Amino acid sequence: MKKTDFPIFILAGAILISAALVTAGLFRGGGRPGADASGSPAATIDAAEAYRLEKLNEVNDMVLERKAVPEDYLRYLPEDLRDPVKQYNADTMGMKLSYEQRGSSIAEGLLYEHREDPGDYERGELFYSMADRISTLSLYGNVNQLCNLDPVLTYTLAKEGGGSWGMWAYYIEHGNYDTETKQRRAEYLDGVYALLDQFDAYRASLTSNPDKD
Repeated sequence: MKKTDFPIFILAGAILISAALVTAGLFRGGGRPGADASGSPAATIDAAEAYRLEKLNEVNDMVLERKAVPEDYLRYLPEDLRDPVKQYNADTMGMKLSYEQRGSSIAEGLLYEHREDPGDYERGELFYSMADRISTLSLYGNVNQLCNLDPVLTYTLAKEGGGSWGMWAYYIEHGNYDTETKQRRAEYLDGVYALLDQFDAYRASLTSNPDKD
């Protein structure tokens, strides 16, 4: 045997070993593409389902940000999620308007207690920004923390700390204004959390059931 023949035998041996490893891997995976080491099929979704999942995630983010969900998104959601999202929109609109009135009253007291109020639509950008931030953050369970850490609202809360005008965020969170608002707030938050749970359950069903239509 010539010395030059050794590289050929080495190469042939490497090819045989590689082929054996690939074959063993196929048998361990059940011989099916997309199977994991246990032989179970990996969950896959088609392009249409992937697009619907993308839209569901966008709706999920809108709910987390307490934004209204445009009706066009509903066509891409599972049928059993459409009505809950519509109800979320209606509830968020009602709560937002209610808290907008509360936020306007708070901003008016803070900004115009010692100076003349110019009246509706003439109060300046700060007033409307404060009212909007208060009404939006009031839609969360931890509104007191969110308002105290908000770049616009934190100054007023710190400045009025120790006085009644430094307690409004706490009062909103704990429903000190009236019993009816406290109950509506609790029901609204429960509805939001239930909707988010439904989103999570649907996502989980996609990964646990590869044959889902």
